[in-house]
Amino acid sequence: MGDHEMTILRGEGGLVLVLNRRAATDSGAFPDSFHIGFLLDSDQAVHAAYARLKDAPLEQLSAVQESRGACVFFLRAPGGIRVEISHRQG
Repeated sequence: MGDHEMTILRGEGGLVLVLNRRAATDSGAFPDSFHIGFLLDSDQAVHAAYARLKDAPLEQLSAVQESRGACVFFLRAPGGIRVEISHRQG
């Protein structure tokens, strides 16, 4: 993979693994763009997940938005890991 290429692996059981190469930081910390993502089956499922999480004590819960053909929102999980919840058309 080049510096900003992405590979998507899809398993028979529905698992989707996205690998994206980014340059490491000098401190060894994760780059700002590092995150774990969960792909859901529909936009409605994304909105339902957001409704379940909106009152939870989470950091940096974004609003649901349309971005690059996806219905998506982000949050910071305990430990500071950024999490993406999304549905992508097609």
